[in-house]
Amino acid sequence: MEKRRLANERRRHERHELLAAVELCVGDAKVMLTVRNISLSGVMLIVNDPSEFPPGSEYELIVFDAFNPARTARAVGRVVRRTPDSIALAWDDHEDSMSEIAEFLMALKAIGGPQ
Repeated sequence: MEKRRLANERRRHERHELLAAVELCVGDAKVMLTVRNISLSGVMLIVNDPSEFPPGSEYELIVFDAFNPARTARAVGRVVRRTPDSIALAWDDHEDSMSEIAEFLMALKAIGGPQ
C-alpha cells in the first residue's frame, strides 16, 4: 500500500476517472475505446489486444464526454505503456493536446464532473 501511494505522489498530474470514450485513429480505421482514467499528461485506454499498439507509436484521438457527446477534446498521444488489458498514451510531446485536455477537464469540473 505504501509503495502504491508513493508512486501516486510522483505523478505530475492528477488522474481523473470518468465515463468517456475515445475515438482512436488507427491508419484509415477508427476504433472506439473506453477511458480508464485521464490526466493532463495522458490517458489509459481499455483494449482487447494491447499488442496491436506498439510502444512509441502515435495516434490521433478524440475524447468524448459520455454525458454530452458534443463535448470533445482532440489530442495526439504516444503509447508509453501496455498492460494485459490497456494502453497508456502520453501527450507531453504535444502542447496543443495538453491544452485541449485541460479545457475538457476544466469544463467537466465546472459541471460537477471528475474531481
